[in-house]
Amino acid sequence: MKSDSKGRMRARVARHASSRWAKFTVLLTAWALCFLLLSTNITPSAVKLEIGKPAMRNVVAHRTVLNKAATDLLKEEARKNFLLSSADNPAYMRINETVSVLAESRLDTLFGLVSKARGNTGKGIQAKLDELTKSMAVAGIPPMPKSALSRLIELPGEQFSEELSTIKRYVVSMLKNKKILESTIGQEKKLTYQGLSQLGLAPETAKGAAEIANALIEPNTVVDMAALERSADEAEANVQPVYIQKGTVIVKQGQIVTEEHINLTESLGLMKGMEPVWARFSLGLLSAMVLGTFAAFMSWVKSEGYRNDKKFLLSITLITVGVFMSWAAYRFLGEYASLYVPVAYIAMSLTLMVDSRTAMAAGVTTAVFNSFMFQGSLMSMVGPLAGVVLGIHMARDLTDRFSMVRAAIYIAAGTAVTGASVSALAGDLPTAGILVASATNGLFSAILCLGTMPFAEAAMGLSSPFRLLEVSNPGNELLRRIMMEAPGTYHHSIIVGNLAEAAASAVGADPLLVRAAALYHDCGKVKQPDFFVENQINRVNPHDDLPPEVSSGIIIDHVAHGIQLAKEKGLPASIIDIIAQHHGCSKVWYFYHKAMGQYGSVEDAEKYSYPGPRPQTSEAALIMLADITEAKIRTVNTTDPEKVREAIHSLIRERLYAGDLNETPLTLKDLKAIEDSFVNTISGVKHERIAYPSQSVKDGTDGKDARGNE
Repeated sequence: MKSDSKGRMRARVARHASSRWAKFTVLLTAWALCFLLLSTNITPSAVKLEIGKPAMRNVVAHRTVLNKAATDLLKEEARKNFLLSSADNPAYMRINETVSVLAESRLDTLFGLVSKARGNTGKGIQAKLDELTKSMAVAGIPPMPKSALSRLIELPGEQFSEELSTIKRYVVSMLKNKKILESTIGQEKKLTYQGLSQLGLAPETAKGAAEIANALIEPNTVVDMAALERSADEAEANVQPVYIQKGTVIVKQGQIVTEEHINLTESLGLMKGMEPVWARFSLGLLSAMVLGTFAAFMSWVKSEGYRNDKKFLLSITLITVGVFMSWAAYRFLGEYASLYVPVAYIAMSLTLMVDSRTAMAAGVTTAVFNSFMFQGSLMSMVGPLAGVVLGIHMARDLTDRFSMVRAAIYIAAGTAVTGASVSALAGDLPTAGILVASATNGLFSAILCLGTMPFAEAAMGLSSPFRLLEVSNPGNELLRRIMMEAPGTYHHSIIVGNLAEAAASAVGADPLLVRAAALYHDCGKVKQPDFFVENQINRVNPHDDLPPEVSSGIIIDHVAHGIQLAKEKGLPASIIDIIAQHHGCSKVWYFYHKAMGQYGSVEDAEKYSYPGPRPQTSEAALIMLADITEAKIRTVNTTDPEKVREAIHSLIRERLYAGDLNETPLTLKDLKAIEDSFVNTISGVKHERIAYPSQSVKDGTDGKDARGNE
């Protein structure tokens, strides 16, 4: 017995190790495919281009990127145009104080030279003017009208000093405080007469003084380079950037490559030698993290999609299919392409063939990959998630295939509302494109779910509610054979189905699966129906003439026969697994004890034990418990609920202590719920009945006892 237990433990460890390696292989393959699909859109392969030579293939922008060369050219033109237009703009000129200082110095020198000429009494006015003009030229004083100079020489002393002082005050003030440009110098000189008059000179005096002052007034501004550069920088900053839009053909295959083509390709980072190694590494790491998080979550919550290798494979396959659909939408669809991706199809399929937790995890994972594909856009993440949630909700309540129409409408509406909301957040008004994408999403989610489900069922041996309903139809060929050849077994299976289905609802298992599995769990008995007690009505028991080990073998073989028959008839793998597991590794105790009594000891106990494996799922455990409960209750001649409960409790406890429930997700709380459900169901079957009087009384009785039994 100990060696038997150790062997089963080793087999269990080996199964788990094999399962882990299988899951790792599936994840690694999915990661490679997802990374390949994502990288072709996000970080496509680099190209080699040479100026003057034809391009070897089309170069298409895989993403929207800044056209740096075109943008820099526009900025350069904006700066140049600004500088040209601002050459004479006073806003970018400042007063050169050197001009006023030089004018003041010249006026002082002029005052000295004129005073010297005035003091030279031995010369005539003309000689004085000639000498003064030569001295002014040597001193660097601009030429002045001789009439104005002659008047200065001949002015009385006090008036000379006053006029020269006024000229000096006016000229210096003008040059210090007012910007005088080349373009405005003429206008400023016209105002000199008026300015000198305002300073107190008489009109005739002011007229002559204006001639002296205008000779010394000149442009006094220089360019304010700091202000000009600041404004030029602002002009550059105001230039709208030029972008290379995603999908733009940079250069066609066979087209002669120009410098512009090289610049654009470099902007995209697609030139040989510019391969985005770090981007590819980051993408690979993120993809691995997303898939790893999905697998870890499935393991933590002990989802059926993780425990069952085929269901895990289906989940990962559908996620990979979702990434492919995102890739196709990105490449071939236009605006709102991310809303076209029917992620809800994945969630609905997994809800129908696995469970809701797996569907939600896979839907979220696919939505994350969808956002990767569309460069992290909010709409590509949130839009599909709305369809995922609604798809799961609708799939859980599907009663027929027409329900898919309602599901499509709900998915389309949810996706449209979400897409419009995200669009509004970006400041855009909802458009018809969102409605078209959402409607297409809902329609294709329903079509793909219905269309691909039969292939998934056939390829992986899984079962959807529709498939389970089909195999549960009493007109099914195998069910009809059981009904005709093993009627007792068929009736037993019906009762087991009633018990298990009611309990399944109490512990969160799949009621439809346990009902279908109950109908077929003993289908192997049709090979030798007379060897099973429920079919031996008014017949001789053939086991009476057989050795116990032979009888035990016949009983045990009904499991193997059932598996073979189920496979031949194409039953879902989930039902076949339950057929194999519904007896676990328990013994055929009746014949074991018969052998002990007949032989005194049993050398090979394996002959009296089912090969297993033990139940792996809640559904398999429910069939096991319902099976032994139905058989036990047949032998309990009582309707007392407490005695019924005691019998059921004893059976469940025996299976628990024997370890037959160790590999299922059932908890002690679940087992109590199962017990309560079984008691309620059995109480409905084994209830008191009143005696009805017979319509034809021959011997003073109605042919029934006090309980109404024949």
